[in-house]
Amino acid sequence: RFDKLGVNYQATLDLVEMLDWLRAVPDGHDPRDRT
Repeated sequence: RFDKLGVNYQATLDLVEMLDWLRAVPDGHDPRDRT
């Protein structure tokens, strides 16, 4: 059960990160592009 919670927590973090990226794209800057 704890392992499943850990996986769900990581998936939630990934989802939040993806939403942040999608929200930043229209602004013309990709948060993954640090160069």
